Amino acid sequence: MFVITRGILRPVLAACAAFGAMAFSGACADPASSGQTTVVLSARHPSGQPAIGAVLETTQEILLRRLQAAGFVNPVLTSTDSEITITVSGVHESDDFRGIVASGAVRFRKVLGVTVPQTAEDGGVAPGPPVWPTLAEVRSKLGAVYEAADAIDVATVAITGVSVTSAELDAFAGLSPYEVAVLPYGIQFAVGQITCEMLDARPIGAIEDPTQRAVACDEGYKYLLDVAKVLDSDIADAQAGDDGFGLGLGKVDLTFSASGAGKWEALTGEAYRNDGESMLSGPGVTGIPANPACAATELSSVDGSAVCRVAIVLDNQIVSAPWVERASASAAIVGQFNEADARILANQLRSDPLPVVLEFVAVDSVA
Repeated sequence: MFVITRGILRPVLAACAAFGAMAFSGACADPASSGQTTVVLSARHPSGQPAIGAVLETTQEILLRRLQAAGFVNPVLTSTDSEITITVSGVHESDDFRGIVASGAVRFRKVLGVTVPQTAEDGGVAPGPPVWPTLAEVRSKLGAVYEAADAIDVATVAITGVSVTSAELDAFAGLSPYEVAVLPYGIQFAVGQITCEMLDARPIGAIEDPTQRAVACDEGYKYLLDVAKVLDSDIADAQAGDDGFGLGLGKVDLTFSASGAGKWEALTGEAYRNDGESMLSGPGVTGIPANPACAATELSSVDGSAVCRVAIVLDNQIVSAPWVERASASAAIVGQFNEADARILANQLRSDPLPVVLEFVAVDSVA
C-alpha cells in the first residue's frame, strides 16, 4: 500500500457534521440545539451557462446524500430556475457547507515543477464579475504584457523553481480569478505576479479537464501538474479511520477499481522512476515534451534515486502531494487532519462529482 502523507485539508473541504453525539469542525453548532440555516446557491455549468431542469434534480440528489453522510440534521432541498436552496436544523456558517457544495472532481497528477510565487503588494485578489471571459478578451486587456508572458521559458522556471517577476508583468496582478482561470498553464505557473491567492480563488472547474496540464498551490508553493492519469471514476471506495498509531490523526483508505488500480500503479511507478523526457530551454512551453520527466525531485529514502511527487487535486485544491517511494496498486491518505475531517474527505472521494458549479448567494441562520 502506498501511504500518502502531508495531507492537509483546505477550507474547501471543511464541513459541519455530527456522527451520533459527536459534533466536529469547530464552527458547527450542536445539531440538537434550536435554530435553522438556509443556504441559497446559484447553479451553472462549467461553461458558465445557468443550470436548469434535470441537471438540477441530479445535483439535489447528490447534495442530499452528502448532507446526510456529513450528519446535517433535517436537510431539505428545493430548486427554482438556476438556484438550489438548502435548509438544515441548527445554526451554521457558509464555511460549514463548502465541502458539501464543492464539485468533488478528483484528479491524480504527477508534479512536474514547483516554484514560490511572488506575493501581490496589496495582499488581495482583484474583484471582478463572476463571468468567464474568453482568452481573446484577456489577451486584449493585457496587450503586449500577455505576449511577454507567453514567451517566458516555462521549462527553465520549472527547473530552477524561480518564477519571473519583472515589472512589465505587473498587470497580471490586477486580473480577476475568472480572468486568471482562462490563461494558459505556462503563464499561470511562470508569472510571479499571479499568486497562490489568485489561483485558489479561481472558479470551481477551472482545472478539472484531465487532458490538460494545470497549476495549483499547496502551502504557498505553485505546482506545475501534468495531465491527470487517475480520476475519481477510478476510485471504487474510500473509507475513513484513524492513523493506527494513537496520534489522533485521520486516515482515508482508497480502493481502486480493477482498471483504476492498474492506472495508479502505473502513475506511481512513473513518478518513482521519474520516467519521461527531460525538459529543455525554449520559449513558452516549447521546452516541455509531451511525456516530461519531473524537474522537481527528491532523493528516495529507500534507494537514493530521484523521485517525483504525485498530487491529489480536489477541485482547485491540492489535498496532498507526497514524494513517491515505490509503485503501488493501493493507497492511504494519512496527514494533518483528524478522524472527523477524514470522514468528510472520504465522503468527497466516494460520492459522485456534482454536474454543475455551485456558488453561494446567501446564508441565513436563525437561532
